[in-house]
This record gives sequence, C-alpha cells and structure tokens, in this order.
Amino acid sequence: MLASSPISALLLVVNILTTCYVLFMDPRAMDRLALKPYRVKHDQEAYRLLSSGLVHVNMGHLLVNMVTLFFFGPAIEYQLGPIGFLVLYLGSDLTSGALSMIKHHNDAWYSSVGASGAISGVVIAYALFYPLRPIYMMFIPIGIPAIVFAGLYIGFSAWAAKDQRPGSIAHVAHLGGALGGLLITVILEPSILAHFVRMLTY
Repeated sequence: MLASSPISALLLVVNILTTCYVLFMDPRAMDRLALKPYRVKHDQEAYRLLSSGLVHVNMGHLLVNMVTLFFFGPAIEYQLGPIGFLVLYLGSDLTSGALSMIKHHNDAWYSSVGASGAISGVVIAYALFYPLRPIYMMFIPIGIPAIVFAGLYIGFSAWAAKDQRPGSIAHVAHLGGALGGLLITVILEPSILAHFVRMLTY
C-alpha cells in the first residue's frame, strides 16, 4: 500500500524519526519545536507552525497518529496525487496552527505538539471521497460511516475547544485541521461536492 503512496510513506518516516530523536536523544528540543502561539506572535517564531507537527509527547501519541495516517493517507494520496496530498497535509497542519494562534495568541501557557491537526484534515478528506465507508475505532465493534464520524468529530472538537486547559488535548488544533482539510479538498478537487452528493444518494 505504501509503495504506491510515497508522500504517506515519507511523512510516516519523518514523524517517527523526529519524535524518536526528540524523546530519546534531545528531550529539550520538544520545547523548541512545540507550537507556542505566544512565542510565534511575540518572538516571530513562525517555524513552530510546522515543526510542532513533527513531534509527539510520547510513543502512544505517535502510534495513534501514525496508525491513522497509515490507514487513511494512501487512499487520499491516490485521489489527490502525491503533490495534492502533500498540499492537503501541510495545509491542514497550518490551518490547525492558525486556529490555535487565533484562540491562544495571548496565552503564554499554551503549547501543543503532534500531527493530529494535519491528520484531521486527511480524515475529513476521506469522508468527502468515501462518505459511506465504515470507520472502525478501538472498543467499538461496529463501523461508523465516514460522514457520520466526520460530523461527530468536528462537532465534538468545536465543543471541547471552548474550554482548553493546560495539559489537555488540543481540540482547537483538531478543529482547525479538520476545517482546513475540508476547504483544501474542495479547492484541490472542485468536483468533490458533486461526488459527495452522488455517493450519498446513489
């Protein structure tokens, strides 16, 4: 599967190597690479908008994101092509950071890492291309149609983002990545909306 999906494979390798390097060889780099909207705004450290998506707080965090990328990335790379998929991934990562900036640019305590924002965009793109395909989650024995999962994911992220606290999951980043993935997919593939409706009414 990954043999025909070079960008998905490359992103997996880069995320794994970067996270392992930081966790096991240079833990202080976590602070230098994390998204800190206050630092981006006041110290012009814009690189954090992308670097934060390459590191994860622990191996479990990395595993969840990379398993999701492994299962959803190749399907979307097939639909958009390698360049289009890379644009979707990086664009979703940036919109994830942008929404975090809007909400937390004055919060010196806020910090986030992980590829979740970018991968949220990939999952939303999957729901546009394959709205009725089931998505399976741990501990849930039945598949959830992709469009239902996407709607629940965006709705929950929007609700949870209202009350962001130090050390909690960065729901605002998930929401930003999901919305960015939706917009970018439509821009890259304008016919996706007609395809989406056709799939639902077929």
